[in-house]
Amino acid sequence: MGDETADIDDFLSDEPKKKKDSFLPFLAALGLISVVAVGAGWILSDRLGGSNWQPEASAKNADNGKKTAEKGDKPSQNGSVYVDHGPSKVVKLEPVLVSLAGNSKTFLRMELALVLDEDAPKQNEEARLRVGSEIASYASTLSIQQISGPSGFLHLREDLLDRARLATAGAVNDLLILSMVAE
Repeated sequence: MGDETADIDDFLSDEPKKKKDSFLPFLAALGLISVVAVGAGWILSDRLGGSNWQPEASAKNADNGKKTAEKGDKPSQNGSVYVDHGPSKVVKLEPVLVSLAGNSKTFLRMELALVLDEDAPKQNEEARLRVGSEIASYASTLSIQQISGPSGFLHLREDLLDRARLATAGAVNDLLILSMVAE
């Protein structure tokens, strides 16, 4: 019973109990964990080959950019090189309208244009129809999930460009997607 009266006296007293300072051990533990995490990240990135950046390689790439600029190619602001193919002409294709795979109620309509070399052989109506047919047959195998989002759009553009180059025996330099609507 003596212990109970001591607890009641402590409870009723106006003097606050002194708490132990636990902030310093917390900071020490946080610092130690941070050092271990940074070290582990550095070791893993070195082992997995995370970054191949080397000062010599970036200087070499800068020299290559200067050489390509001297040849007539134009470096862009983001570091890539725009290759000027000389004079070219743009041929607009008929709009392509297809039903997407997986759902017969979803349609895709695209307006496309081909960029051809000026000195390439004249593309006749048959070649334009062949390109349109190839693109329509490929687009009908796609689902809406494959073409949604920025990466889907870029993959679609690359695939359509490959199809157009195959259909024209390499006469196409670029493919422009003027409009694309999925409904």
